[in-house]
Amino acid sequence: MIGSFLSKSDHMKLSIGYGKEIIHFSKKNIEVTIRLFFFLNGNTKSERHRPYGVMEHILISVCGPLNNIIFVFLFYFIYMIHPNDYILLFIFFNGWLAITNIIPCKIKDRYSDGYLIVKMIKTKILKNEI
Repeated sequence: MIGSFLSKSDHMKLSIGYGKEIIHFSKKNIEVTIRLFFFLNGNTKSERHRPYGVMEHILISVCGPLNNIIFVFLFYFIYMIHPNDYILLFIFFNGWLAITNIIPCKIKDRYSDGYLIVKMIKTKILKNEI
């Protein structure tokens, strides 16, 4: 969501989990939904009236895995001060998310951040914008 904020998105949606919706709230232009099985899925969607440029798409896509890496280091330091199995699980989960999201892959109509980054770089090269 940081990439969406930096790209001045008009509306941002964060959906965490899979299954029945258990919590939903919104504030200004941010909408958050948390579902029953929150460790199984997650995605964000950003919308803006003015189309995003190639570099803005790349920024939004890079910020996802980068946020996960920041969480890994932040919670690692917390874990060193206060060891806890839940904190350790959060560290491993965010590390796994960072790695799997940066790998370029596409399954049906869903794709990783890495896939979008590669696609946008190819678009930029074809347009001779680099």
